[in-house]
Parts: sequence; structure tokens; C-alpha cells
Amino acid sequence: MGSEIDIKSKLIIFSKDRAMQLHATLESFLKHCEEADKVKIVIIYKFSSFKYRNSYEILINEFKNKLKVEWILEKDFKVNLLKAITKKYKKNNLIYKFKTFFNQEYKKDDSSIIFSVDDNVFIRNFSINLLNKIIFNYSSVIAFSLRLSNKHNYCYSSDAFQKIPYFIDEDNHLLFNWINQEGDFNYPFDISSSIYKKSFLMPILEKINFSNPNTLESKLSRLAKKYKKKFPNLLCSKKAIAVCIPFNKVQNVFNNRSLSKNNYDVKILNEKFLRGYRLDVEKISNIEPTSCHVEYELEYRLI
Repeated sequence: MGSEIDIKSKLIIFSKDRAMQLHATLESFLKHCEEADKVKIVIIYKFSSFKYRNSYEILINEFKNKLKVEWILEKDFKVNLLKAITKKYKKNNLIYKFKTFFNQEYKKDDSSIIFSVDDNVFIRNFSINLLNKIIFNYSSVIAFSLRLSNKHNYCYSSDAFQKIPYFIDEDNHLLFNWINQEGDFNYPFDISSSIYKKSFLMPILEKINFSNPNTLESKLSRLAKKYKKKFPNLLCSKKAIAVCIPFNKVQNVFNNRSLSKNNYDVKILNEKFLRGYRLDVEKISNIEPTSCHVEYELEYRLI
């Protein structure tokens, strides 16, 4: 494991019925994050059948000696998430609510939270401690986006080209104003691969109602305009650190766009996973995507 260092960030991943894709997320994180084996990872997951449960059990076993993962079977998504962020969270405790109402619980906190989903793949080497240090150098930023760069001229979700904003070059990262931008550059609250200050995020999460990752992101995006005066900026890397590969969808809350090819159907991927196949993420390492979501057709490898 190497010498102990103080990791200020926690990675929280959301997953449902997609052990194969989650494996790609974890494997790529292990490959590309400098402090991967020291980072606390929390995975909030759920499954709709025993076959999917079996796949998660295999996955848990595969990574138990590689990464520091806490697996939380989803029951009450909001409670599960808030407790994943801080063990101090108490749903109906009046003293806790009083402290958080005045932000006393978090205002001196210098840690951060990275959200990820199970179709997200890390594609480039990065230091999670450096990202945490960078975000705390700015008082005007909402987040550091791992999926954006100055090459992202296409918005997959709306199937449209987007204007690239003016960036301030800050040596090893970029700063831009997200207000009045187009597409993904006007979407400051993203749960697929962004890092947030815990002191900023936690009080917001406690006040809003949500029941799954999709309603969480939807509620956060509606709040964006409330923060545009105090937090008008976003950070990103010069080259994207992560990309989402939308093979399929496992929810019916929103009609999100995804790859329509049957060979990436959730059931087919799960059957392949149970037979020992894994997605080969090696071939997309260090690519430079022009969109946050790209329909890469990954190959399989047999373990």
C-alpha cells in the first residue's frame, strides 16, 4: 500500500445492475489515480435480481485487496449518501440539524467529495490530492469537472455542437465562467465525475429532496442559478480525466440518451461478466474526447 498520506477526498460511486461497467470504473481509477489504493471509496449500489447480486459479490471480492471500498446496499438513497459523505450525519437529530443549519459542522472542513457513476471511465493519470488542493485555492468555483476540457465542442445529451468558452490558463488546469455558456459548459452540478468542496455541498444536500442519482442531479441543476453570483466559475483539466460511455440505461426516471446496440444491453453484459469477461479499458487510456459522453465500443478480455 505504500506510505500513509493524508487523503482529503472521498470518491462516491452510484451503481445499479452494472457490475461489468462498474468494474471498468474501478479498474481505470486504480490505473490512473496516483493515490488510488489510499482513497476512501464508497459505492452505493442496488440490484434488481439475484444474477446482478451475484455479479456484485464477485466484483466486491475482486477489489477487496486492491482498493479501500465500502459497499452500501441502497435502501434510502438520500440517507445512504449523506452517511457516506459523513458518519456524523443524523437524520432526525436536533443538535445536528442546528449545527448544519448555520453550517457550523462543515465550514472549517478542507475535504472534498468526488461523485462518479458506473458508466464513467478514468482515462488519464491524475492526483486526487492535487485536485483537492486546486479547488480550495478558489472561493468562486462550484466544482472541478473531471470530464470537461477545452476540446469539448459537442454535447452528447442534446446531440448538438457547443461553443467552447474562454478559459483562463492556470498552469496545470483551466478556469472558466459557466454562466450563459452552452451545453455541458453550462451544467455546473454534475454527478458523473466532478469534485466538490464538502463544506459547500453537504448543506445543500441536506436541504433538498431526492430519491436516486437522477433526481439528485436534477435538483442540483435547478439550484445552479441560485449560486451564479457567488460561484460563477468552474475548473477543469486541459485534457479530460474521465469520460462517460453510455452503453445502456438502468433507470426510467429520465429518458437519457444511450448507445442503442443490443450487444451492450445490461443483461448481456451481466451474463458476460458472470462468465469471466471484463471490459478492456486499456485501449482508451489517454484518448482526448470532444464530448463528456462518447459511444466507444470497448472490447472484452477474459480473466
